[in-house]
Amino acid sequence: MVALLVTVVAMLAVVFATVGDSNPPTPMGCIHAQTAGIVGAETISGCGAEAEAKCAHAARFDSPQARTVIAECERQRVRF
Repeated sequence: MVALLVTVVAMLAVVFATVGDSNPPTPMGCIHAQTAGIVGAETISGCGAEAEAKCAHAARFDSPQARTVIAECERQRVRF
């Protein structure tokens, strides 16, 4: 009985320790886009001038990856 109680308490401790928002929202003026890359997912991110440059670069193309980045730029109100 004690072993069962210890197991249940340990399992609950793990669940409560991992509950929460481990992926906070991206601050305004920053981008964080997950796109399909050549060998898997690719993260494109940046803030301020770096975000503006990445948005401007993506705006020159018409591909699914570029559209994903542009959508993130528009959502975060990054000028380009």
